[in-house]
Amino acid sequence: MRDRHLLSILVSCALLAMAASPLQAANDASAKCLRCHKKNGSMEGVHSTIGKQGLACTSCHGDQGSHPRKKAPVIEFGADSQTEVAIQNQRCARCHKPVKLRNADWTHDVHQDKVGCADCHQLHPHTDPISELDEIGRTQLCVDCHGSQQ
Repeated sequence: MRDRHLLSILVSCALLAMAASPLQAANDASAKCLRCHKKNGSMEGVHSTIGKQGLACTSCHGDQGSHPRKKAPVIEFGADSQTEVAIQNQRCARCHKPVKLRNADWTHDVHQDKVGCADCHQLHPHTDPISELDEIGRTQLCVDCHGSQQ
């Protein structure tokens, strides 16, 4: 009985060692993307190191299959994106919960259906510049956007 128990423990350990961890799988998936895309500029900050959290580039941008050969559609973020705002924000809301965002700043709730998160936030720099703005700077962003609508 003892030998059977020991054998099952050894087999379990071997299987666990062979299985790729979610962290390793995320890093492997992101490595494929970064072969080309890190050439497009620096990718720093929390969204560039998501592999440490078990996520990959595809967690936000979608699974591109054989991209770029077949030019699969990529979920892009920002004001110039071809991706609908609702789709962009749904991707962000997978990690950034709307209730927490609403509590952090009322503007999240007001703009969630009209403006993409990346219209205000920058996703890949070392720090998000908007997080460092004081109240006057944030108000100026409002004026910049809403002033141009008149």
